[in-house]
Amino acid sequence: MTETAVVPNNKAVVFRGKTEREAMPMESQAQNAAMHAAAEGKSTLGIPKKVGKKFVSASHGQKVGKLPKHVHAKAKKMHAKGLISDKQMKKIEA
Repeated sequence: MTETAVVPNNKAVVFRGKTEREAMPMESQAQNAAMHAAAEGKSTLGIPKKVGKKFVSASHGQKVGKLPKHVHAKAKKMHAKGLISDKQMKKIEA
């Protein structure tokens, strides 16, 4: 058998001309609440604490009141494809 050596990849990753990814903007009040819960280590959605903290620090001071409560665009597309039931869609729209 031949031995294989693992060589670390030390290349710097560049995202759109920057060495780090930019923080994603808040899309909804529900996303904001989920990320704050994740930052405190209380996520029920499986969001890592590290991701929650990074999101919260990047969105510090932004207004949440004018954002929609939920984002429905993806759910509507999934419903059209038959991936979400009518019953679940009614819950999302409520």
